[in-house]
Amino acid sequence: MSNETSRHLSETSAKELSAEDVPVSWMQQELRKVSIGNDRNICGVDRVKLTRARRVVVKVGSQVVSRSCDSRLALGRLGSLIEQIEVLVRSGREVILVSSGSISAGRQRIRREMILNSSPLELQGFNSAPMPNDRDVSKRASAACGQSGVMALYDLLFGHMDLACSQLLVTRNDFLNPDFVDGIKQTVDHLLKMNVIPVFNENDAINYSSKDETIEELKASGSFWDNDSLAMRLATHLGADLLVLLTDVEGLYTGPPQLETSELIDTYCPEIHDDLIKFGAKSSLGRGGMSSKCECAWMAAERGVPTVILNGKGFHQSLVEVVSGENIGTLFDAEAARAVLQRHDHQRNGSSADTRASNSDEGSPRKNMSHSSFQDAVIVN
Repeated sequence: MSNETSRHLSETSAKELSAEDVPVSWMQQELRKVSIGNDRNICGVDRVKLTRARRVVVKVGSQVVSRSCDSRLALGRLGSLIEQIEVLVRSGREVILVSSGSISAGRQRIRREMILNSSPLELQGFNSAPMPNDRDVSKRASAACGQSGVMALYDLLFGHMDLACSQLLVTRNDFLNPDFVDGIKQTVDHLLKMNVIPVFNENDAINYSSKDETIEELKASGSFWDNDSLAMRLATHLGADLLVLLTDVEGLYTGPPQLETSELIDTYCPEIHDDLIKFGAKSSLGRGGMSSKCECAWMAAERGVPTVILNGKGFHQSLVEVVSGENIGTLFDAEAARAVLQRHDHQRNGSSADTRASNSDEGSPRKNMSHSSFQDAVIVN
């Protein structure tokens, strides 16, 4: 075959090759889905603004970070989470991570050290009393021991994605200082400009709270009481466009998720759902539960930050899907809640009108007259 013929065939093949035939990488496919403002995958108007979010706060709870069987760090889930965060970063978004897991990781380390440094006689009674009696001291010591391990793992995983991360530990009293709020915002803004992922956690090792201090007092003071509320405070103070709370269920249900009668709520509206919801038991690994998550999610929504509660334990791309506008999890958004309430009232008023018309028709003499099915429809409607 001559060179001229080969060149002619190559040019013809190039012309016939469409854009859909060009092979693309996995990253290119994901970036197409999460491109800012892309609304091709949106299942409802309530999810439109999620595709436009540029600054996203992601909170991953203890039940996602740790394995339920032994409280060790869940390497597979964390790896999947880091890959999804990479997709968001490559799409032009800024991601702030709030991560639990230091206490559960620290307990494993302390337990291992106690086993290695115990005599055979001491090991016989080890399982019955593996930790100190003072639960608060044990928690603080575990957090101090485990935080470095959690951050080392994040640093390793982000490094494989050619991303850097930084550790920021805060205490409850920090948010009571206006200078701290301004300073942390400047720090985070600078880190994000340098493409560094801020990783927040409560500094449990030195965090001392009064036993008489109630959650209501912490709310009124502007402080936080767990990592869900920490994520909410950060989202509002740092100007986030979206808050994502990853947990071990698909979202907010009307009852315990394991019950068949429980239904997943798509968009939360307090006027409609507060009387329907019955919360189950909270996680054994973390301090919060679904009740705390819902309260924090709605507090963020009232302050202008849309929030989604969704499952982070599965290996599907839940974080990518939510910023693509797909209808997953439970959305907390003040504007969307008003729209849901309006639709609910419209449907309820329409049903009441139909009932009144039907009752009126039953007492009418026309009911006893013979008429066609078409006339029946006209009378009822």
